[in-house]
Amino acid sequence: NISDDGSLMWYYFWGSSRVYYKMGRYYEKIEESWQKAGHYYTRAYHLAPSNYRFVYKVAFAYEMVRKDRMAEKYYDIIMRQMEPYGEENYLSPSKCEYMFKTARRLMNISLRQQQYFYAKVMCLRAIDMWEGISENKFIERFYTGPEAEEIKEGMQKRLPIERTREELEDVEKIIRMYF
Repeated sequence: NISDDGSLMWYYFWGSSRVYYKMGRYYEKIEESWQKAGHYYTRAYHLAPSNYRFVYKVAFAYEMVRKDRMAEKYYDIIMRQMEPYGEENYLSPSKCEYMFKTARRLMNISLRQQQYFYAKVMCLRAIDMWEGISENKFIERFYTGPEAEEIKEGMQKRLPIERTREELEDVEKIIRMYF
């Protein structure tokens, strides 16, 4: 039986999508096959299209097999999904992290395609995201005490803000040199 609110249907699709996601992780981490991983990540995404982690993995898998146009398409989906949250100033630390990583991935694709102005925009977006996290005491709104410090340190390790700033300088040099 499916209840009026569709909760059983949601549980079925969410549970199935998690299985496909875990299969994708297996092929990514154990088999080291981005082709197969991408297949399972895509199936997870189709069952739960609003799950930004699934979308990110689909995009990343496409990028790993050098299908940059398809990767861009899925990274753009993440940016569009997150946009309303950013405007409302309601992004969780995890969503902020994925926004940062997505902006960096789009920057890298743009650099490979020699789209320097778009690369600069994405670089600036990643930096803005990081500064928003730091300056607004964002993490402290979700976590307290030692846990907040652990989260901050973990994000600093995973999100290469200094490298992003250096890359912005490099992109700006290229733009000044050629444009």
